[in-house]
Amino acid sequence: MVRTFNYYIAGLFACGMLGALATGLIIVRLNPFRDGFLVISLFYLSIFIALTGILSFVLFYLHRIWAANEVYFRNINIAFRQGALLSLLLIGFLFLQSYRLLTWWDGLLLMAAIALVELMFNAKQR
Repeated sequence: MVRTFNYYIAGLFACGMLGALATGLIIVRLNPFRDGFLVISLFYLSIFIALTGILSFVLFYLHRIWAANEVYFRNINIAFRQGALLSLLLIGFLFLQSYRLLTWWDGLLLMAAIALVELMFNAKQR
């Protein structure tokens, strides 16, 4: 059981690092003006994977510190969900800003939508 858990944590971290590497390669090697929609889609996907992996890894250890008595697998599921939602929020901000549509009220609406999704998951767990 501990071995599976350690593999899961290592996999989260490895996915985050591979996503960060892919993001770096896309930024350095590809031209979005020449290659178009595919490159931009891969860019957003690689940032999402990188942020999800890294934020899930960090959030898991923060949950582990804050709730020392809980089961690790419960913390890792919550951390992964929250990492994915935070990544989705940041990608949403980047996407809106890329089209110059991000204003403070749009940002608040996006944050409220993500918060409602998290509250929905919390309500289903109880």
